[in-house]
Amino acid sequence: MLRSALLAAIPLACALSSPVSSAAGGSPLEDEIRSLAAARLARHESPSLSVALVSDGRITVAAAGYADPEAGIPATPETLYHAASLSKLITATLVARQLERGRLELDAPANRYLASERWIRDRSGAPVAATIRQLLTHTAGLPVRGIRDDPTTLPDYLVGRLRTVRPAGQKIVYSNQGYALLGYLAAVADGQTFAEHARTVLFEPLGMNDSSFRPPREFESRLPIGYGRLFGALGGRVGRRGPSPLVPAGGLITTAGDLARFSLLFLRGGEFEGQRILRRESVAEMLRIHARLHPALDEGYGLGFMVREREGQLLAWHDGGIPGASARLALDPHLGVAAVALSNSNAAEAPTGFVADALELIGRSEAEPAREPTEPANSAPASVAYRLVDVLSDDEWYLNLFFNLEVDADGDTPVLRRFPVLSPLEMKPLGPDRFLVRGWLIDGAVAHIEGDRLYVGIIEARRVAFWESARAFLAYGAVLLLAALAFLIVRWRRRARR
Repeated sequence: MLRSALLAAIPLACALSSPVSSAAGGSPLEDEIRSLAAARLARHESPSLSVALVSDGRITVAAAGYADPEAGIPATPETLYHAASLSKLITATLVARQLERGRLELDAPANRYLASERWIRDRSGAPVAATIRQLLTHTAGLPVRGIRDDPTTLPDYLVGRLRTVRPAGQKIVYSNQGYALLGYLAAVADGQTFAEHARTVLFEPLGMNDSSFRPPREFESRLPIGYGRLFGALGGRVGRRGPSPLVPAGGLITTAGDLARFSLLFLRGGEFEGQRILRRESVAEMLRIHARLHPALDEGYGLGFMVREREGQLLAWHDGGIPGASARLALDPHLGVAAVALSNSNAAEAPTGFVADALELIGRSEAEPAREPTEPANSAPASVAYRLVDVLSDDEWYLNLFFNLEVDADGDTPVLRRFPVLSPLEMKPLGPDRFLVRGWLIDGAVAHIEGDRLYVGIIEARRVAFWESARAFLAYGAVLLLAALAFLIVRWRRRARR
């Protein structure tokens, strides 16, 4: 029933606003946005999308689908969404402002600004000199750590919990803990809580009146019903989220329109409606690559943003995803365009695909890396399984068994397979062991194979034997399940004969 509702005629609600002009009314761009949103919802079977485009200083906002499909409640431009890890862009901006004011130093150890009980330490307990820059670029060595419901306050959470899993500066390890610490440092420098600091420094000056880091329960009536996806299929309803101390890393509740206003800050070099929020130099620093996983890759982390620098073009973006929500914000500061998409499903393909479509619609066509002339047009690699490295915390090691990628061929076409039941991603050969990946969160990224390692975007994976692959573990599980079922049937028959 839900699938039918999502694929049927989807009600659309649109509004047009502009910080530059008060012009209102329909436009060809609105019509195109409606078509793109509806197409992505149908294609990816997501309940709703709330989207915004920025072009020529104007913001166009639209909503498509259902905030509550079962009740038939449509999403509107005023519907609030969990923005998940887009929160990190807000946190990075607050830190950049404190860097400008001299309250923080980019290459100073974060421990300089902390009481000893909150110091970053290694596993042995020794202090680690991880810097503010390393925290911003996910190279401080702190682990991933999921954002779970927890009533602990942010200051209390940081006591004794910051333990590195890799040496600081060694490599990119995506860390929610690192951004929780950054939010704390930015706010405490002004003697505020993080939620207060974000409101007074950014939300109020930018007119982001529907944005907050307050607990989700305070917005119950305006938040859509979240839906989870499992193995590529639309799943059931996801329960309402509770409070979490990691709000600087993933606690933002907002609208696509508010995030579009935030985007304008970076498209205008740190100025918004005549008010200087950030220096132009700070914006430039945030939008350039400071750390990348491998020198052969053309993308990596800026200060907060993920950044791709290719053929004279620059794309800055971030994704967000939690059970029941997914999001993407992307901007091109050279062209002055941006796109935002928020969804109440953790099917990331819907917001990611919409943003790509929308940026192309408003004039941004991304350049592809040059192909090495010696590489055959249809170079299909041998099938190789890889296991992702540093994606989950050490205490969740058992889940790593299923975090696999597989370089394979579909006929003569190279593909990148994810979990065995998910659709493969196209890989366009660029040269020996180099490919351009199409689809999912890594759409447009270059995949580089070196030895037993696969690098793509901010993902590193290690080659494993087939018997260690996700396919093999699924087969083991199926065999064990069948064996257990056969054992139970035999026992039941024996008892029935007695």
